[in-house]
Amino acid sequence: MVSLERVANICEGKLYGRGDCVPLSVVLDSRIVSRGDLFVCIKGQRTDGHLYLEDAFRRGATGALVEKVPPNFPSSWNLIQVSSTPDALLKLARFWRDGFHPVVVAVTGTVGKTTTKELVASMLSQSFTVLKSEGNLNTEFGVPLTIFKLNEKHQFLVLELGLQKPGDIERLTKVVRPQVGIITQIGPAHLEYLGSVDNILKEKWRLIEHLPAGGFVVLNKDNKYLASIRPRENLSTVYYSLKEKAEIRGKILRQEENQTLLHVEFQGKEFDFSLPFRGEAFIEDFLAAFSVCFLLGVSPQAMSRALQDFKILPGRGGVKRLPNGVWVMDDSYNSNPASLFASLENFVSLAKGRKIAVLGDMLELGKDAAFWHRKAGESLPQEIDLFFLVGKLVREIARGAIRNGLDRSRVQCFESRDELYFHLKNSLKPGDWVLVKGSRGMGLEKIIEEMEKTK
Repeated sequence: MVSLERVANICEGKLYGRGDCVPLSVVLDSRIVSRGDLFVCIKGQRTDGHLYLEDAFRRGATGALVEKVPPNFPSSWNLIQVSSTPDALLKLARFWRDGFHPVVVAVTGTVGKTTTKELVASMLSQSFTVLKSEGNLNTEFGVPLTIFKLNEKHQFLVLELGLQKPGDIERLTKVVRPQVGIITQIGPAHLEYLGSVDNILKEKWRLIEHLPAGGFVVLNKDNKYLASIRPRENLSTVYYSLKEKAEIRGKILRQEENQTLLHVEFQGKEFDFSLPFRGEAFIEDFLAAFSVCFLLGVSPQAMSRALQDFKILPGRGGVKRLPNGVWVMDDSYNSNPASLFASLENFVSLAKGRKIAVLGDMLELGKDAAFWHRKAGESLPQEIDLFFLVGKLVREIARGAIRNGLDRSRVQCFESRDELYFHLKNSLKPGDWVLVKGSRGMGLEKIIEEMEKTK
């Protein structure tokens, strides 16, 4: 990192205190501040980082980025006042990114971006030194935290770019300056802020628009929104598909309990891969990652080595068997209509015993939230035996399902997680399969935690 004086110049801020101190890292949470950190005060929906300045300096912060300078603050504090700490964080991240020369791979999409990012990073790591965004650090706050870990040893930087409100992808793309862009899927999500699926496509497409001449684009041909759109001519574009004609074509040869044998054709060459997961959504994520890694010089043999140890991140659709003999598909991290349909499809194809779907509200769908929940209900698979629904909006799922012919006895609605779990626990038998899926704000991972305690 650079001195506080330099940080103030980069962020167009006013320095109070010593400017010769050099922060060791950048932190947004006062609870994890270590000696030498630069603490950035972010005002969020739940709390305001400015309230924790004293805690940060007590823990050893060397300085803080603030919007408001507290009156009569201790002379030992070094503060940089800026008009917007989120904007200042992005300016500082852009400065740090510009100091290095990795190939940057940026992944976005309504569904599948985290798994695709993990696959790309895992396979590239077989041949190169790679820095990736951890977990779901894909926002204007999370992306900079990854960038600050970048150093001269990193040959590749693999980042996930999230979209919550208009302008997010464009702001992040201008900071990370990717040479490679992947869009996995386009579908309804965050409609509360974006209004329509067409607006989502427009916002996601900003990633492609800001790629440099000679940049590389990977798109999903099986997604109707992406199949008919073409990037500009000075970009190299590859489409991948399980169903349509495309430059990279995948064919499922065999699927077993939690494994897929996949045949891939590309540029007249053919490869077979053993994937440690099943379900079309995950397989499409692999095809996206294969497209990037193959064209960036990773051999199919190296990709296969990476797959041997690859695991789906918690909450992203992985499967585990509990001590009581119940199988759980944990897709509790988040939910939107596109990801719900993919998850249900995967669950039905994989589950062998009685099938129970635990579904929560899909949040941030705006004024059409009831419509999307009702539409989801109309598409619930008949193969699932029981539906346990929790939340307020899920009642529209129940209405849609019953209207479409699903027997009322197979759909139960609950007001709280505790009430749902009480009934679920008393319904489970060894050999049952349970899908858990809901928006992050529903906290359905708590149900899985309780299930894991049951003997």
